Amino acid sequence: RPLRVRQYLFNGGLVDHGEHGLEVLLLLLAFKLLHPGSVHINRGCHEDGNANRFFGFSEEVRKKCGGPQVFALFNALFACLPVASVVDRAVLVVHGGLSRHAGVLLEHLRGI
Repeated sequence: RPLRVRQYLFNGGLVDHGEHGLEVLLLLLAFKLLHPGSVHINRGCHEDGNANRFFGFSEEVRKKCGGPQVFALFNALFACLPVASVVDRAVLVVHGGLSRHAGVLLEHLRGI
């Protein structure tokens, strides 16, 4: 159980890595609700609808939760997650790289 004095950062890649991705995600979301100031969740490359359809999370959600509405809600949730976090004003934490778009520089990120 997370403690309020500790900070936990989950850096994406929460789903699509086995048959219990839904349970992992729901557990982390429950921790986030219980300890919003201590649990932080970044969006990774698997927190994306296209990746979820390719790697299997959409099928897992369909089997365990029914129709496509629940999967759409998870995608809406993923779109709200930050793509990066800064730890102690010194360390930039990004899941899987900076950007697939040409010309993105660290100076652009510093302005965010």
